[in-house]
Amino acid sequence: MAVGPSVIGASGFHAIVRQEDLVLPAAPYLSVIGRVCADDGCSKPFAIGAGTLVCPSQIGTTGALELWTNNFRGTRVAESRSVYSQASGGFYVYASPAGAEACGSDAGARTSGDVAALAEGATLARPEFVVSSRQGAWKPFFVPLGGAVRIQATGQVRPSGNLRATGPEGLAVTDPAWWSYPGTSAIVVDASHPLYVPDVPYQSLIGRVCGAARCGAPFLVGRERTVCAAEDLQDRLEVWINNTVAPKGLIEQTMPLTLQVFDLQARTGEYRFSLTGASRAACGNAAAGSR
Repeated sequence: MAVGPSVIGASGFHAIVRQEDLVLPAAPYLSVIGRVCADDGCSKPFAIGAGTLVCPSQIGTTGALELWTNNFRGTRVAESRSVYSQASGGFYVYASPAGAEACGSDAGARTSGDVAALAEGATLARPEFVVSSRQGAWKPFFVPLGGAVRIQATGQVRPSGNLRATGPEGLAVTDPAWWSYPGTSAIVVDASHPLYVPDVPYQSLIGRVCGAARCGAPFLVGRERTVCAAEDLQDRLEVWINNTVAPKGLIEQTMPLTLQVFDLQARTGEYRFSLTGASRAACGNAAAGSR
């Protein structure tokens, strides 16, 4: 995605972004970029995005890999500082060794074969494809979403260590007006403690697809779901676990450590998932999210 003149907002801050102002003009604004550095200098920056094969010998230097987001160049330091003071979120980076034959005679840094692998129906299963029961917000994964992608999940989570575990399908809430988790009356779904995604099971694995400007509606992933992202929602996949939304009362407004924090700390377990390329026919006429 080329970056043209645009306005990016974060928490009320607006930055005018022009392609020529970025460290790596060919890469999206705030995407992950890298370079390899030695004592005598660093290589030119290269895009990492969802995944990149780095061959230091072909880049022209060996040394330490440095990462950053594709931000403003040194001529606009103030704008970069404003972005970091206002923005939230982050990226999860995982590195693994590749065989010497992987580099071949190609360029020093090239994108991974994830797009081709998914197009051929292969499965991507990585250590970072996991969401913890203590995850307090959507967790992003920068994976190819240009075609149909089937998500398959496993694992167990508990709202506390001594209660019944659920799998990615979660537990159906039989009465949204008032429902309690089996074995306890301390975990309740009601008008004051609604589910983050209504009409979706408690503790189920949920997802959404996002673009540079917006995210689609959340959907149930469960044990398996085929995702068909719209053209403007192919930037990343985000996953989370469907829990209750903390009430906005006086305690939450005045205490720096809210009851929600203690609730997160009591949870145990995690869900892991893999991604498999599916037939484009699976998308049908789905415009935004999944089927």
